[in-house]
Amino acid sequence: MLERLQAEAEDTPPEPADAPAFAQVSGLSASFAPERDRAALNHGADATGAYREFAGEAPNFESPDVHTAGPAAPDQAAPDPDVPAPEMPASEMAAPEPAPPPPPPAHLLRLSPEEIAGELALSAQDTLESLAAKRRRFARANHPDAHDGAWREAATRRMTIANMLIDEAARRLRRQAGLMAADRAKGKARTGQAPQASGSQARR
Repeated sequence: MLERLQAEAEDTPPEPADAPAFAQVSGLSASFAPERDRAALNHGADATGAYREFAGEAPNFESPDVHTAGPAAPDQAAPDPDVPAPEMPASEMAAPEPAPPPPPPAHLLRLSPEEIAGELALSAQDTLESLAAKRRRFARANHPDAHDGAWREAATRRMTIANMLIDEAARRLRRQAGLMAADRAKGKARTGQAPQASGSQARR
């Protein structure tokens, strides 16, 4: 048995120095290497290929286009300071409050007939001509078109009362003038009848 093993050893060529340990065992060929050792031999090449394949598909975490936290919602995006804010439409802007009307003239606050009659200074000495002059003077100071819209109603009321007072005073003057004319006519009639009566008595 020993002689046969020695003869086989002499017939087998010497193995290189870096041959695996199992190849140094006499009578065992390289095909006898277990599968685990073959996988260990190919592990380096397989790992390199897998790494290259993974690196080609893996995202670049240093790229600014890749967000590790997922895409941000549109309303969460930070505003660009260089972009001006959109202007609010004119229809949505708050309308300015209207300015308060100016205070009315003091005379527009006097609305009673007694107060207006005092302004007109009506008296028994008035004539139709003086009443017409007072009407024109009062209209220049109180005409509704000469005042702000907020006080036109008061001016209209004052004009109405003043015209009524002046018209009433003018009617009184005309009535008095008519009475005076009638009295004068009666006086003339009496004066004309008296001489006629005295003449008839003389003829008798």
